[in-house]
Amino acid sequence: FSDISSTLYKLKKYEEANIVNKECLPIAEEMKNIEAIFECKVREAKITFKTTKNSELQIAYSIKPLEKMLQDTKKEEQIATINYELSIMSHEIRQTKMMKKYKTEAIKLYKILYSKKPIINYLKNIDELYKL
Repeated sequence: FSDISSTLYKLKKYEEANIVNKECLPIAEEMKNIEAIFECKVREAKITFKTTKNSELQIAYSIKPLEKMLQDTKKEEQIATINYELSIMSHEIRQTKMMKKYKTEAIKLYKILYSKKPIINYLKNIDELYKL
C-alpha cells in the first residue's frame, strides 16, 4: 500500500494517495512495521500540506506534526528525511529562516549517511536541497 500511496502522491493525485495512505497506516501499526508507520505519517503530513492552501494551516497540520516526529525519533535516516521534508515545506511557504535550519541539518545528515552507505537517493536529496 505504501508504494501505491507514494506513486499517487508523485502523480499529484493527493485525494487518492490520502485514501490509500489511511488504509496503510493501521495495517503497518498492526504489523508493528516501524518503517512503514514512519513513511505513512510523513506522507500524511505531505498530503495535508499539498491539499491545504493556507500557510498557517500548513504549519499547524503538516509542519508541526513533522517537528514532533523529529523530537521523538533517534534514527539518523528518519531525522534526515524529516529535515528534508521540512526544508521543502518551509521553502514553499517562504519561511526562509526555518528552511535554512532544516536544510543545513538534512544535508549534514545525508552526507553522513552516504559515507556509511552510498545510497543514490541521499545524493539526490542533497542536490535538491542545494537548489532551494
